[in-house]
Amino acid sequence: MKKRVLTAIGCVGLLAVLAAAGFGERKTAEEVREPEPSPASRSLFCWDSDTLSGDDLGSLCTVLDRAGVSEVYHSIPEEMLLSGGADEFLSAMGDRGTAVYLLDGDAEWAWESGGESLIYRLDLILEANAALPEEDRIRGLMADVEPYLLEDWDDEEGRADLLDRYAQGVETAYRYAQENGLELLLCVPSFYDSACPELLDRIVSDGCDGIAVMNYDRTDEYGQMADEVELAREHGKRVICIAELQAPGRHELTEINTYYGVGLRPLLASWEVLADRFDYSGLSFSYHYYAPLLELLEDGSGLSLPESPEA
Repeated sequence: MKKRVLTAIGCVGLLAVLAAAGFGERKTAEEVREPEPSPASRSLFCWDSDTLSGDDLGSLCTVLDRAGVSEVYHSIPEEMLLSGGADEFLSAMGDRGTAVYLLDGDAEWAWESGGESLIYRLDLILEANAALPEEDRIRGLMADVEPYLLEDWDDEEGRADLLDRYAQGVETAYRYAQENGLELLLCVPSFYDSACPELLDRIVSDGCDGIAVMNYDRTDEYGQMADEVELAREHGKRVICIAELQAPGRHELTEINTYYGVGLRPLLASWEVLADRFDYSGLSFSYHYYAPLLELLEDGSGLSLPESPEA
């Protein structure tokens, strides 16, 4: 993701190739359990390391309160994570009862069929957590891995190999996370259901605890993630609807991709409609990302936001 807007890309001929690779065993209906209602009806992506301490951490906490956020996906530099440089942030979140996930990823990680980089980040979390009280510990990893940014995505044969490696990697990392009591969440674009549906089914069923869908087009927010919600429901996984807040003109964003120009009240109204229509306890919602959310709150676009009922 990393502050980019995404467009749908075709996937001609890929489906048969991926199908031949196999996609793991299916759970029976009796084995699938719908997730418990999430305490994190709203969450927030944050890439700014300045918010890990001091006055900027105070500002972050104020934003979390005003926007009804109870789950944060935060980028934390490795040296800060292991040296205790993020302890002030983690303690503040622990005191608030706010769940924290490490936010990290790179497109090149998609090539790693053994999930090495993902597992390395999971190990960092385990090492950091060992020195923290239980209430301050990081819950898991929000992995932002975007194979569609690589050159091989545009080549049919290369893409099939790339996506099979990516699927193997997240499956391996997910097993490792489960063995070590951590969660693995995956950022995905809204076009996997049309471009490579077998891949989406594979990673939802066997590669993660949940997916975070970049739902960055206000013209059809329901249709853009209907398949993803149904897959999550089928496999008993979480699904997070992400809304873009950046100003148009940045990273190829247009007015229709973002709530920057219309404000936060229409966004919350949209989320309420989606929650009612999907009627799935594993569905939650997320702001992308901290800096534009802060800007919208400061300029009055989000004044008097209602509190999240579950926050």
